[in-house]
Amino acid sequence: MKSGTPTTSSLARSLRRLFRLQWPRRAAIVFCGVVGTLLPAAYGTHAGVREPVVHDEFSYLLAADTFAHGRLTNPSPEHPEFFEAPHILVVPSYGSKYPPGQGLMLALGQVLCGRPIWGVWLSCGLFAASLCWMLQAWTSGPWALATTALSIATCGVSSYWAQSYWGGMVAACGGALLFGSLRRTLRAPRVGSSILMGAGVVVLANTRPFEGLLACVAAGVPLTVWLVQNRSVTLSEKLARWVLPLCGVVLFGVACMAYYNRAVTGSWLTPPYVVHQNQYFDQGVFRFSSPRPPDRKPVPRVAAFYTEYKKPPQRGLPLVLGTLESFYRNLAMSIDSSLGMTLETRGSPFARLWLLALIATLSLRDRWVWFCIGTVCLVLLGAAIVWWWFPHYVAPIYSIEIAVLAVTLRRADANTRRRQPARRMAPLVVAILAALFIALPMLNHVILARYAPPESDKPTAASAGDASPGDTRTRAQITRQLERQAGRHLVFVRYDPDFTVHEESVYNGADLAGSSVIFAHDLGTAKNAQVIADYPGRTLWIVHVTLKESRLEHYR
Repeated sequence: MKSGTPTTSSLARSLRRLFRLQWPRRAAIVFCGVVGTLLPAAYGTHAGVREPVVHDEFSYLLAADTFAHGRLTNPSPEHPEFFEAPHILVVPSYGSKYPPGQGLMLALGQVLCGRPIWGVWLSCGLFAASLCWMLQAWTSGPWALATTALSIATCGVSSYWAQSYWGGMVAACGGALLFGSLRRTLRAPRVGSSILMGAGVVVLANTRPFEGLLACVAAGVPLTVWLVQNRSVTLSEKLARWVLPLCGVVLFGVACMAYYNRAVTGSWLTPPYVVHQNQYFDQGVFRFSSPRPPDRKPVPRVAAFYTEYKKPPQRGLPLVLGTLESFYRNLAMSIDSSLGMTLETRGSPFARLWLLALIATLSLRDRWVWFCIGTVCLVLLGAAIVWWWFPHYVAPIYSIEIAVLAVTLRRADANTRRRQPARRMAPLVVAILAALFIALPMLNHVILARYAPPESDKPTAASAGDASPGDTRTRAQITRQLERQAGRHLVFVRYDPDFTVHEESVYNGADLAGSSVIFAHDLGTAKNAQVIADYPGRTLWIVHVTLKESRLEHYR
């Protein structure tokens, strides 16, 4: 009996630590990484993997397919005008205009699991693990685990960051590595954290380079002060433990980026994004960019898309007012898409004000909270001088916004007047709430599936399996049906003049010659003969895309 007492006591202590979320640091990181991968995968598998619909998604999927084939880019088609599409290069090579980070992650999912969406879910897990690792340097272990669980439950399961190909999580992972290494370096520089900081910088440069650069500038301010003024660590130790490992990783990343640029554009220093911008846009990305003639004249359909983005340059007072207006709008969207999304306060101005008041009351005495606020303002102000902006652009600073939330929750917990044992359970309560946030969307899909009206009561459209020429269907359904037929196919796409330019059907994989189904613009009988000759032996189709339907017919 006496010999069993220590074991019983040790088990009780382990259970108390488990329920108080006082886990070993590595175990917490691994747990967040596994859960952060499996939960969005379970949700996406149950709710159904969505088809790509946004132009950017098709561009990223082209990059993924290119990398999965073991290439950095693809040769330009013989007649590239037939395959022009938004955000895609057709000359000097055929590939995505975007940095390769998101495409590499999608390619990893395609190679390992057979579907690019697994790359999105794997990036969710990597971000969850990196966020937990980062928060362990910003707050206590229990609150790092609880806040990460809350972030997974909301942003990391059902949001478009986790269920589309548009990106967000890879850049957020780079930001978490950057700011987690920042706090660790200022406390005690180590080679490991310096290498991870360099990895974070490289990831940001290959996902969200502009916003990532601003985030790195913000992180560089305290690091520069520490490098110059701190006397507790010798200069040789700073060089050996921080400067050299960081520079080594960054220089290796820069060399890889230059090699990629050379393969895609022919220039070591010119990224694909710049070449695409010069080819199709008549101005730069900034509000003050001067107009200039684009280098390439695309087909009318694609030209109409880029005309939508044409704006007169701003100067003087209009530039200042436009930037401030955009900054305020981006700030509100950033709160809604990060803190607001995590606390389920999206779209509620009162909840947003309540959240800001809570942070101001509890956390503004913390100088690192002021650093986070300054970093967010710097990045959003820089983003405000760009003409367009979407919530996932805030991904490089998403982790420090969550860090502010973690600090605030911990201070709110510390300021309660409840008994000490009860207060220690607060992180567990937050984790339970996170589990509820996870269960609600999944339960919603179960209920909808259980009580949905029978198929006969729903509006009908031709399915991929039983569709025949002339039926109405989507591009994805056309692709799946033709892939099940014998032989190879070439589909010309003809758009109604009133059809929106923000939906596109002419997207293809990396290997045009080897694809069973190829989509091309309908440029008239004479010109179409050129691309028919380039891909002989294919069954010819034409799809008429109108406001009401898309009809597939044999090409005559």
